[in-house]
Amino acid sequence: MGKVFVGIDPGTSKSEPGGLGIVDIQGGFLGAWRWSHNDPLYLYNKLLLFKELIGDVYLEMVRVFPREQKGFITQNQGLLVNSGIWQGFLLSLSLPYFQVDPATWQAAHKLQFWAKKQKQNPRQHSPLTLARLRWPAAPLDHKADSGKAVALLLADLARRDHREGIDRRAIQEAAATKKQIKKHAARKAKKAAKAFLGA
Repeated sequence: MGKVFVGIDPGTSKSEPGGLGIVDIQGGFLGAWRWSHNDPLYLYNKLLLFKELIGDVYLEMVRVFPREQKGFITQNQGLLVNSGIWQGFLLSLSLPYFQVDPATWQAAHKLQFWAKKQKQNPRQHSPLTLARLRWPAAPLDHKADSGKAVALLLADLARRDHREGIDRRAIQEAAATKKQIKKHAARKAKKAAKAFLGA
């Protein structure tokens, strides 16, 4: 079969739970499953089944920003816990993974601000409609399958990056280093200006 590529949406919503998606080196559909609070080991066993074939794993990054909204902290606490569970699964299986910012995978699939755009143009794809178009054989019949759709799109990005030799970890680390250098230079300039004004 050759290498396979894995995508994971760590979502926990009851109406739109996260999921696991797997594609082959050609981008062909191999599997997609919903996350279940009642049986999380079901998806662990799916990973175990493909373990020896897995090339890269892309896990959607969880970003939580404080908001004054009823239930916000509780809802997002579950999301963070779920992300941790997935990371535990991957570490226990010795599968290296990369956390992909939602904006990154959405841009790669031309889905930037898709929800906003869909209000203006109903024909604008969502992750679910795009995944249905790309993988007609995938079980994506319901709105609750959106997590599986995101997982498949993440898996496909992992596959494309692998084929094109794109190292997103290195890109991310370089960007973080650049940011640190910029911050250090700004602090240094501020300190110099303060010293000058105090002289």
